[in-house]
Amino acid sequence: MQSILQHGYSVWNYYRRLLEGDTEGFRLPQWYTEFKDQIFENLHDYKTIKHYTIWHDIGKPWCITFDENGRQHFPDHAKKSKEIWDSIFPDRSIISTLIEHDMDFHTLKADQILEQNLSTQDLCTLMLAALAELHSNASMFGGIESDSFKIKFKKLEKTGMQICKKLFNHAYMYVLVRKDLSNAQQAVQAAHAAIESGRNYLKPGEEHPSVIICSVRNENKLLKCADEFKEQGIDFTLFREPDIGNAATAIASRPLIGKDRKAFSRFQLMR
Repeated sequence: MQSILQHGYSVWNYYRRLLEGDTEGFRLPQWYTEFKDQIFENLHDYKTIKHYTIWHDIGKPWCITFDENGRQHFPDHAKKSKEIWDSIFPDRSIISTLIEHDMDFHTLKADQILEQNLSTQDLCTLMLAALAELHSNASMFGGIESDSFKIKFKKLEKTGMQICKKLFNHAYMYVLVRKDLSNAQQAVQAAHAAIESGRNYLKPGEEHPSVIICSVRNENKLLKCADEFKEQGIDFTLFREPDIGNAATAIASRPLIGKDRKAFSRFQLMR
């Protein structure tokens, strides 16, 4: 039987192996193989993950109970672990959040997890931690061929896939609008561009993309961005306003997912 600290180091060792690409002896869910690149791009830093995994169960000694068969249980141990971590390291809120939500992927449904508004980094870090924890615990209870592991693995596989599809397959339409226009005109021109792009690229019944509106300096900058997008193979609609001399006022991309969104990460959100 492992101590809490030994378990923490065991989880960290499994997590570290995943980070290093050493998956020998792992049973890997489909979401890991399908979305590995996106997950790894959105993890918290190495040091944060290490401290989180080692100390994620720090509150268990304060929660221990025994049932009629003498088996140990640790109700609300994640909450207690967060409280103890906060009392020692009040300025390390990222690790605190990870510790607080450590059990989410083991106990909650995907929609319940998403309702908590955790960051993409939090979700990806927690999802991979759940996989490491599952394998760490399996070594104590019959291995990855045990019924217990298979039941928990199936739950994690389903939940993780739903989360990954929401994070990485959900589409985003990016709108660039000139900030040398009035606030009212910016709103109107951005809407025009988004509507035209929707007509051009959305199929009937397709999921509505999220819309992100960003600003560029003026028409020259907008047209320069249009040329860059053409070179990068990014489809978009350039809207021109007839009432102001057919000037270019806004660009709206086709709905984008995954790595295609990186082209718009440098732009400032409209204020």
